[in-house]
Amino acid sequence: MSFPANIINLVVEGEVHYIQLLFYGLFMRGIILFIFCMLGWGLQAQNNTQQIRQWETQLTQASSDTTKVNLYFKLAKAHTVGNSNKALTYAKAGQQLARSINFKKGQSQLANQIGIIFYYKGVYDEALLNYFDALEINEIQKNDVEVGKNLNNIALTYQKLKQFDQALHYYFLAVPKLQKGGNIKSLAMLNNNIGIVYRYKKQYPQALEFYFVSLKLNDSLNLQQSKALTLNNIGQIYYDQGKYAENEEYTLRALLINRKLGNQYQITINLNNLGKAYTAQQKYGLATRSLAEARQLLPKLKSIDLWKDYYENMTMLLEQQGQYQEALKYFHQFNEVKDSIFNLDNSKRVAELQIRYGFEKKDKENRKLKKQKAESQLTIQTQRKRNSALAATTILGISLTLITLLAAYMLFRAKENQRQANKILAEKNEEIKSQADILQRQKEAIGQQKEELLSQTETLKLVNQRLKDLDNFKQAMTHMIVHDLKTPLNYLIALSDKIAIKQTGQQMLNMVLNILDVQKFEEAKMKLQKSEWNLSQIIEEAIKQVAFLANQKSVQIRTNTLPNTYVAVDYQLMVRVFANLLTNAIKYSPSSSVISIGQEDYKAQEEKPMVKLQVIDQGEGIPADKIAQVFDKFAQINARDLGNFRSTGLGLTFCKMVIEAHQGHIAITSPKQKGTIVTFSLPLVHSVTVVNNQLEDSQEWVDSFQQQTQELTELLTKTDKELITPLLDALQKMDVYDYSEVKKVLQYLDSADSRAIQRWKNAVHQTLLTCDEDRYHILLEMIK
Repeated sequence: MSFPANIINLVVEGEVHYIQLLFYGLFMRGIILFIFCMLGWGLQAQNNTQQIRQWETQLTQASSDTTKVNLYFKLAKAHTVGNSNKALTYAKAGQQLARSINFKKGQSQLANQIGIIFYYKGVYDEALLNYFDALEINEIQKNDVEVGKNLNNIALTYQKLKQFDQALHYYFLAVPKLQKGGNIKSLAMLNNNIGIVYRYKKQYPQALEFYFVSLKLNDSLNLQQSKALTLNNIGQIYYDQGKYAENEEYTLRALLINRKLGNQYQITINLNNLGKAYTAQQKYGLATRSLAEARQLLPKLKSIDLWKDYYENMTMLLEQQGQYQEALKYFHQFNEVKDSIFNLDNSKRVAELQIRYGFEKKDKENRKLKKQKAESQLTIQTQRKRNSALAATTILGISLTLITLLAAYMLFRAKENQRQANKILAEKNEEIKSQADILQRQKEAIGQQKEELLSQTETLKLVNQRLKDLDNFKQAMTHMIVHDLKTPLNYLIALSDKIAIKQTGQQMLNMVLNILDVQKFEEAKMKLQKSEWNLSQIIEEAIKQVAFLANQKSVQIRTNTLPNTYVAVDYQLMVRVFANLLTNAIKYSPSSSVISIGQEDYKAQEEKPMVKLQVIDQGEGIPADKIAQVFDKFAQINARDLGNFRSTGLGLTFCKMVIEAHQGHIAITSPKQKGTIVTFSLPLVHSVTVVNNQLEDSQEWVDSFQQQTQELTELLTKTDKELITPLLDALQKMDVYDYSEVKKVLQYLDSADSRAIQRWKNAVHQTLLTCDEDRYHILLEMIK
């Protein structure tokens, strides 16, 4: 290898610094390594693409249906991460073919793969349904290993949903299946997953117990990659417990294995964790080396999480060493990666680092000045000893070179500037001529437009007066029509015996009253008929009015209010406020979700006591830039139909007017744009808690389910119950987590030619999907 001329000259003169040669060599090695990595990546991507094309060609030529099913499975698996929609298309096509030829293994594999695809897409309910389908097939086939894997996938999904108790339930169901099947590798990973759940629950002894079981199983099969992962997890448990020496030991063992395997992603994780552990132990030299090595690997990995950990660890390391300026830089980079705005704590920490950096900066500047002074004196003494003739010659040569380069550069810039100036001047002249012509034409056009505007102004005055007359006529007609609708709607509600018609009529009547009452509030003609009412009685009446709508979507309405809370309100208006809020919540809630009504007493300074209430749903939420508009008249954010009715856009406007007329306040929030919380206050008369009576902490209003239960009780005949009764003993021994077993028992009712039995069976199936044990037992008691 030959060095550049300037480096060779420095070597000859004896003034080269070896560090320059070292950096040059490292730079060249980095370029060569980058080229090889890019070639390797390109070859790997090419090989994967060729494999997929080969499978697609084989699919068109396959003669056996089972071979086609297997090819569909391979293609779905290959596209799962990169193109989930294409993966789902292949998986469903293969599943349909497997069902048509009754190929059980293919059915279970593709059902499980569809679950994995939905898992990556974040559609967890669909993922669970497909995992359960695969589980049912494998249980019939008595394939313990595949059953264990299905149970593990179900547990992972519940873990993703942060339902840790359900996750542990299915993990522990998977353990004996994998033990029986003798799949040690999957069993090792399963124990590692259980340890992760216990770490989330901060139950560190239990987490360590399962991690060590996983470690032992990995050693038995010499599974080095899984072993390294488990060693790193054990180290993190010890870090959480403040046992930094043990954390260092296990993390170093994991790093050694990953270095041998060449797993750069896991190596970076280990180095980040070591840097954090060394910092906690004040081993700053080791921490600096570990994090410097991690920094070299990060650009290749393109992982935001790893960058975030690196910046956070560097901030802690530099701050503990008193290097506040550098710590502040890394702290800013850490927050940029997190893609979030500074909160109050961040601002305080930045201010603290800036203050410390100010003091440190002064001290560094003083030391720097002293050092510069000493160096200047030494330089002066050294220069006096040098050969004056050589110095003069060198300075003259450098000066002439610089002057020549500067003169050439200035001449070039002067010519370039002159050329640009001439070009701009010519363009400006053309532009001025063009603008002068345009201005002349505009002047003539303005004269014509002025005359036309005078004529149009007179016409607009006449049109505006006509529009005002039409608007007044429209408002009068609307008021008259809506007012006249009240009487037939009241007759419809009073004369009908069916709950659906009553509640639908009530819904229409509420819309009519909203229109009339909003107009009254605007014209200051509304008079409140206030008296003392039990809050529970108001809420109960509102829930009855919306029960039909809730039943259509299987939505539960739960209340958590004190049973003897009295408020001073207009009863009819307040019932309608709750009915409007619940209607909105049902409209935007997913099926089988829960709406909650909560209560909190408070008393502001120098004000009368109030009660604060909340209506909370689990819907899609409201965008932050739309919340300010929800109380406007006719405002509908993502408006949608509910049954056969479409809202008028006056419901929330009416609620705001009524609550403020009662000296209350109403607001809407949507945390993280997931779910909606309506908070409002009402004047509190008094609140009494009954001590002697046994009361539940919360009262659950599930009118939709109560109505469903009542209808089933009326529909089920004695013959229907006799057909179901032989299954009760088996069903009572199971709980809602035994999805597959309960479903098998219910299959005996598939041939029953009874609409009531099928409705009862569907209701039981719904309790299994929502894991609602109370409903499950209510439906079983109904048959006795």
